[in-house]
Amino acid sequence: MINERFVVRVAQICLAGLWLSIAACGPSPTTRSNIDSSYYEPVTAGVYTTCIKDATHLAVCYGAMVGDGNSTFPYPANTNPFVPNGPAPTSAPHGLGPILLIAAAPSHGAVCAVRDDTSATVVCWGFQNHDASNFALDRAVVVVPGVSGVKALSVGGVANPTAGTEPTKTKACAVLANNSLTCWTLQDDGTILPAAIVGGLPPISKVSIGSRHSCAIGTDNTVWCWGRNEYGQLGTGQIGSAVTEYPPAAIPGFHAVTVSAGVSHTCASLDDGRVMCWGSNADGEIGLPPANQPFSTPQVVNGIAKARMVSSGWNYSCAALADGTVKCWGSNKGLGFVLGAWTFVPATVPSLSGVMAVSAADTHVCATLLPIGIKCWGSNMYGELTDGTTNSSPIPVP
Repeated sequence: MINERFVVRVAQICLAGLWLSIAACGPSPTTRSNIDSSYYEPVTAGVYTTCIKDATHLAVCYGAMVGDGNSTFPYPANTNPFVPNGPAPTSAPHGLGPILLIAAAPSHGAVCAVRDDTSATVVCWGFQNHDASNFALDRAVVVVPGVSGVKALSVGGVANPTAGTEPTKTKACAVLANNSLTCWTLQDDGTILPAAIVGGLPPISKVSIGSRHSCAIGTDNTVWCWGRNEYGQLGTGQIGSAVTEYPPAAIPGFHAVTVSAGVSHTCASLDDGRVMCWGSNADGEIGLPPANQPFSTPQVVNGIAKARMVSSGWNYSCAALADGTVKCWGSNKGLGFVLGAWTFVPATVPSLSGVMAVSAADTHVCATLLPIGIKCWGSNMYGELTDGTTNSSPIPVP
């Protein structure tokens, strides 16, 4: 589904590791700031950054200036777009060049991109974000060795590691040309553990990396999950150990179009337009009244019909619907417009129409619109809402 180079009429959507195809139609959008763009590659929201692929096929990001080749600590807020490891969107970035795909970790500082070169190699940056003593590594673009021929990409990671049980680290996975899945770890000391094929999976078309678990969709539209399972986030009907890594297992009973692994819950949009979620429901993120009891089997989210796709944030979820609107549910951490601490009933996001996709991060959300453009809402501490300010907004801007 995503093994082709971008053509003007087709956009490939990167949503915290989810990829799907849409037709790019309508008039050319107004260019934003100094980005030279006749279209926008759909947006990917990270924990404090937002990135797109512009018309020149460069990675352009907003927010914390990670990957720009400098070594300032702490992260400087930035209200202007910038090219990772390059001086400006109008200049060719050093060491990165044109890209095919880009994905940001929703609850971690890392971003990875697939280069538009003969091998479709992968580069990453922003994974050194917990070590101020070696911050320069966080601001540089690093080539991932041994990974090429990539046609789908996802990045995740442990945002707040459990003391004594795991290091701060970023995990990334890529679907290769033969539909196998390879994954690697970007460690907080700047080293990259070798990529390895994930065994026990069928041919894969899409992948989504959460905080401590991962999910993928097979070419037959079945959903597979693996990793930690202390909240039932693997959807297998069992609650597992908080320290055990469980192998891939299929989730029976439905066929998925998209899947999104969050911190401790997972959601999938189905081929019949419904959305199902499972795992932690402490804040109503799977669409049921908040409870300390997790749900280890998929639950239908009431109030959602004809979903294009779904994206899982920290402890909330959002779906882009076929009518061009967005509905969100769960913690108010990323919802903004919802009164109160949470809502388990999906609520329509105001001031949005023509939405093709949505990308939920830790505390902000971005939507891809047609005619092609982006709107974001939530926290804006680093300028990640792309509106040229650092003012947080409970409704989509600009």
